[in-house]
Amino acid sequence: MNQGAQLQADEAVLQDNDGLEGAPFGDVPNVPRELKNRMHLLEDQVAELYELVADDATRSATVIEHVIVERPWLSVALAFGLGCATAALLRPSRG
Repeated sequence: MNQGAQLQADEAVLQDNDGLEGAPFGDVPNVPRELKNRMHLLEDQVAELYELVADDATRSATVIEHVIVERPWLSVALAFGLGCATAALLRPSRG
């Protein structure tokens, strides 16, 4: 009786292909539906996070471009100062 129940459970898992063939674990028959659903939710959340980060990067680039165009000498001075600071930090120590 126990073997029959186990066999039915195994067949249910094998038939549990809920249309996620293109998603991770979509073609693996022994992955439970709950894990597939969680993976699908994580994929959606990562896609939303990527869109937010891409939008923020676009806005930041636009603001930086505007500041550089409006104040070119300040931008040159800032770039020079950052270059000097970086060179001072990367210079080998004498001692």
